[in-house]
Amino acid sequence: MGDAGSTFLGCAVAIAMIYFSQTHENVVRPATALWLVALPLMDMTSTMVRRISKGKSPFHADRTHLHHILIRGGLTQRQALVAIIVAASVIASVGIVLERVRPQNDAISFALFLVTFWMYFKFVFKHAFRFAKIVRHLHL
Repeated sequence: MGDAGSTFLGCAVAIAMIYFSQTHENVVRPATALWLVALPLMDMTSTMVRRISKGKSPFHADRTHLHHILIRGGLTQRQALVAIIVAASVIASVGIVLERVRPQNDAISFALFLVTFWMYFKFVFKHAFRFAKIVRHLHL
């Protein structure tokens, strides 16, 4: 896809989430919009923080995104893609269920999103190589 395609796709998704969560129809609640893009958002944030902590530009290319970690863990590109799609679908489903169960309470949904973000950050960001090793053992 390349840099331009990734940038366009990310921008289009961000515009769609803002538009659909901020209009009068309010197609999705603002907290639900976070859940729908949670995995790419968490991966991007943790990758940028990892780069900054190493003293590099947050836009410096490296191989620390989630799919690289999964491939380092022994998955093929296709298996890593399927794992990411399944994880993103599960996370998005949690947000949708929370919206259906408690439609007026964005605070609970947002708090649970922050807990999910913290768990991702703790287990994938801080221990990426250990996470890859666990994936490798599960894959065997």
